[in-house]
Amino acid sequence: EGPTPVSALIHAATMVTAGIYMIARSAPLYSRAPETLLIIALVGIATALVAALIAMVQRDIKKVLAYSTISQLGYMFVAVGVGAFGAGIFHLVTHAFFKALLFLGSGSVILALHHQQDLFKMGGLRRYLRVTFVSMWIATLAIGGAPFFSGFFSKDQILWEAYASPHGHMAFRLAGVLVAGLTALYMSRLMFLTFHGTERFKTDGAHPTPQEPSLLMTFPLMILAFFSVIAGYIGLPGYLGTNRLVEFLAPSFQWVREETMTVEHSHSEELVLTVIVVAVAALGFLAAYQLYVRDRQMADRLAQRFSFLHQTFSSKFFVDELYDSVFIQPIRKMSHSILWKGIDVGVIDGLVNGTASFLVRCSHKIKRVQSGFVRAY
Repeated sequence: EGPTPVSALIHAATMVTAGIYMIARSAPLYSRAPETLLIIALVGIATALVAALIAMVQRDIKKVLAYSTISQLGYMFVAVGVGAFGAGIFHLVTHAFFKALLFLGSGSVILALHHQQDLFKMGGLRRYLRVTFVSMWIATLAIGGAPFFSGFFSKDQILWEAYASPHGHMAFRLAGVLVAGLTALYMSRLMFLTFHGTERFKTDGAHPTPQEPSLLMTFPLMILAFFSVIAGYIGLPGYLGTNRLVEFLAPSFQWVREETMTVEHSHSEELVLTVIVVAVAALGFLAAYQLYVRDRQMADRLAQRFSFLHQTFSSKFFVDELYDSVFIQPIRKMSHSILWKGIDVGVIDGLVNGTASFLVRCSHKIKRVQSGFVRAY
């Protein structure tokens, strides 16, 4: 049947991750092409924003995480696009732990619910999957940028570099802060719909009560939860210490071209911007709590009131439809009319069948020469 949309997204994310690594390894070249860096940063921030908006309305738990991965990869492209190559690798490292934890945690949920993936058919699972519940909340706080979790440090450095780097711009910072709020919103939505509220799953003979998977599955969750907390401490911000990961990677970037015109920024300025990011992320968490715990009808009312936006986000900005009309359908029509009917049937089959028909016609004429009657000779 071919790959599922989620597996295709994960495969694409894997390839993009390799792309980020290759850009970082080619940093001396990119640092001498500022226009290219600008394009990378623009594509990165657009990817982060669009994927976050799409993740905000998905019903499939794995699709939320898949689009979340794409959004976080957009953050990494912003980092390398503003010349902060070490910051991009830093977020790649921390993201590996809490995103792996979220995917494994979702697998635990899907297994407990007998392969159910619809968020709106879950709820109340914290009473049955305690280890999964705690570990996934740790990962959610990490990816949401909660202070002193791993994602807080790496994401904060990217947003700071988007503002303070010679290649950065305030627009990148503002869009990145918005994406941070959206990330906290859609990840909290996933957690509230999965583990909180009323139970919306079936419990009968065919669907027994959900149970926590064995230690074989929960022990990796514990390990990843531990690193989702501490992994960020290898890269402290300037007002708390030094980024040891960036220092460790410095020899790899020794040939990077440095801008001669730089602007000095104080630690207090960085701290103020960090507080703003944390505040926006906190608003995202609170908004998700209001919409999916306190007043579930509010989310439905907003979806109906802004139905066009909701449909646009649910349809993934109609990218699939656009791709189908621009690429898939023209290729199918060309394949049908030109490659198949024109070349395959008309030329190849026509040449083979025409040769056979020609030989048959010739043989009908030649066979009259050898009739077998002497009088005919």
